[in-house]
Amino acid sequence: MAISLVTVAYLTVECNKMQQSMDTLFHDNEMAARKIFMEESIPCVICTEQGQVISANAQFQAIYSEMYLNKLFTAEELEYTAHTFEKKVGEKYYDVRMLPMDRTNGYSRNVLFIRMVDITERMEFAAKYEATKPVVAKIYVDNYDNMSTENDMYSNSVLNKIEERIIHLTKEVVFGIYRREIRSFLIVFEAALLPAFEENAAKFLRDIHDIKTEDGKYVSLSIGVGCESTVNAAAELAGEAIEMALGRGGDQAVVRRSASASPKYYGDGNNSPEQTNSRVHVRTMANNLRECILDAEEVYIMGHRDEDVDCIGSAMGLMGYIINKLDKRAYFVCGGGYERLVQNINTELPEYLRGFVVSPEEILPVPKQDALLIIVDTQREVMLSSKELYYQLSDKTIVIDHHRRSEDALKNTLMSFMESAVSSVSEMVTEMLQSLSEQKKPIARFEATALFAGIAMDTKGFVFNTGRRTFEAAAVLKKCGADTTAAMMMYQDDKPRYEAIAALVTGAQVYRNGIAISVCEEKIDDPRPVIARAADALVSLKGISASIVLVKVDSNVIISARSTGETNVQLICEALGGGGHRTVAGAQLKDSDCETALALVKEAINSYFGEKESNGNESDTVE
Repeated sequence: MAISLVTVAYLTVECNKMQQSMDTLFHDNEMAARKIFMEESIPCVICTEQGQVISANAQFQAIYSEMYLNKLFTAEELEYTAHTFEKKVGEKYYDVRMLPMDRTNGYSRNVLFIRMVDITERMEFAAKYEATKPVVAKIYVDNYDNMSTENDMYSNSVLNKIEERIIHLTKEVVFGIYRREIRSFLIVFEAALLPAFEENAAKFLRDIHDIKTEDGKYVSLSIGVGCESTVNAAAELAGEAIEMALGRGGDQAVVRRSASASPKYYGDGNNSPEQTNSRVHVRTMANNLRECILDAEEVYIMGHRDEDVDCIGSAMGLMGYIINKLDKRAYFVCGGGYERLVQNINTELPEYLRGFVVSPEEILPVPKQDALLIIVDTQREVMLSSKELYYQLSDKTIVIDHHRRSEDALKNTLMSFMESAVSSVSEMVTEMLQSLSEQKKPIARFEATALFAGIAMDTKGFVFNTGRRTFEAAAVLKKCGADTTAAMMMYQDDKPRYEAIAALVTGAQVYRNGIAISVCEEKIDDPRPVIARAADALVSLKGISASIVLVKVDSNVIISARSTGETNVQLICEALGGGGHRTVAGAQLKDSDCETALALVKEAINSYFGEKESNGNESDTVE
């Protein structure tokens, strides 16, 4: 018993000695850690999860001396996780690092260790670097081709006036250097002056309208601006920006601050676009198309979902040319749109085209490795008739479209030919086929009829969005034997469809600024052409400047918009996730109901007119 008591006493004494040793060790380590912490040359602080300061060194106290950190950091910044962020405090910038320290001892609280590294010098250097980056601005005269056909002396006078405005912009705003080319100007300046350029862009574009051509039309410019680390890279980005400006109708500026940054748009929105691509450009694009076709083993032509007459007409024109003139196999890959729209003339389909109109299911997967895909009447992946076909041939794709270039336009294509000022893709294809042949009748009768129908449909019988070249293309097609009666039959309505259209027109209400809105939640057979024709009918009424038709289709709401040109429905539909033309546009709201969709449409309309008023009723700025 005595031995046991002695043993216990001995063990107790030894445990106490060990505890004292451990306490001394931890105390010494804590003192060492605290000494390091307090003498650290960078600001450091330890706080609770709630942001209450437990301990802070002198460097941190020189920045912030209060007990709680909620005035220095936001709740998100004080989140109890390991993270890093940059923050400006006073005149300095810091790299702030948060390190949570979990305490397993139940008597101790979890704490947050914060370390702030001064990066002011680095940030100032980065800012200076960004400010001195080169900016290249390319300025195109949209209606140069029209001027070049006029009196040469008058044309030179107009160009000299444009040059004077650009010199003023160069000297007074961006202090850069400029160079004049045939139909364009090039300006180079530093990125520090880019905000001043953006601030003056819309006004500069409006002021250019004061300059008139010999026939009384105003001059319009398109501007593409790129900012990058080198002049060559900036020039390449400016080239992409000018393509976007021209693709969206011209008379606007597109600014790309970097390759990864979203473009900013200035100006446009309220002026009718001029055709900016010359016949030389059309011939160049046509020759490039021909070379790509000749290099391919077979060709697939595809448009958007629910193909309309313009989509079908342009596809037929290309297919006939490839099969007849180039002796290549060409397939028109389409959904139900073809059967619906050409059933009245299907018996007249030429023998050489039979068997080449197929559904996506019939040709997938693509059997030929050296195949070429031509996409017509759309540039957006979400609109394609078959995404699977595009995925298989995405690196061997050509795009021909007449809609304004969208931000989600297909990229990395072999060739993109976009001209939003033309009436239709059928007009574009007609010009291309004409430039590729020396024959008096370069297009076969059936294809000419299909192309004529496409132009007639998109121009509403040659009324809207027409130019001189629209009628010249129609004249070529007529000379090739286009049957106008058969063309009309391609888009005529049957009685049930006409009744559905009449119901939508009758139920329309005028919202504001002459915009008629019609909403239908009832099921409509074959709704898309009905919606489009109802919008066409509404905009033809006296006193109506634009029409917007909303119809519930399954779980979605389909929107079709038309305009006389006074209102830019393309900008309204862009706000709804859609797009199109100034006078013809559309959108689709997924998993929505008509009440919600109507509210969004009205909000987009109000925003559109609000921006118009803020820009002096002359231009829109879209970001």
